[in-house]
Amino acid sequence: PSSSSLLNSNIENDGASKWQEEFDTEEIPPNSYLILRNATKGFAKPCVIDLKMGVQTYEPTAPIDKQLREHQKYPQQLKFGFRITGMRVYDPHHEDADDSGYRIFSKHYGRHLKTQKDVMDALRIFVSSKTRSKLEQSHSQTSRMLGDLISKLYQLELCFQKNKELSFYASSILIIREGDLTKGNFDCCLKTIDFGHVCRKTGGDQGYIHGIQTLRTILELLQEET
Repeated sequence: PSSSSLLNSNIENDGASKWQEEFDTEEIPPNSYLILRNATKGFAKPCVIDLKMGVQTYEPTAPIDKQLREHQKYPQQLKFGFRITGMRVYDPHHEDADDSGYRIFSKHYGRHLKTQKDVMDALRIFVSSKTRSKLEQSHSQTSRMLGDLISKLYQLELCFQKNKELSFYASSILIIREGDLTKGNFDCCLKTIDFGHVCRKTGGDQGYIHGIQTLRTILELLQEET
């Protein structure tokens, strides 16, 4: 298995220490393959957000012009440790919803989030399950879903705290939740994706950890609102 599959598998199974042990000792055969899987399978109306993690989104050996371009895309990446690169939310009653009932937010939307309040407002849009007739129920579901998500982020942070030799440049966290309130699904799916720029670095990836901690703090504030 790849390092990414080991990481995601053990986040789901609360096995941070197991992931580290397997990662440290298991060699990946040269004829191994990555198997793509539809992470939204099992969700009736999947709401999805892509978060590019870390304080630096380019490798240390990247040309100066690329480093400048990446920094100019979102200078706040250094402050928050992540940025929203895309989001799809099921909200069929909203005036901006498409024919399928979804609101779509592009990478350009994420780049305009300058303050923590801006980021918090954007994440509030993602986690909120609103209907006109079930507002009280939706608040309860949102709180339970946030609790599940915060727990998964904590497990992911434990994995990265144990990592002392790799840095995950331009890697992302993909989060999926159920948008259909009638399904009674309060869980969320969290996956780490995009490993094309993983590099060896003594001390691990403190920028990624900073991003997880910032994200978790904001989600905890949102949970208090519910």
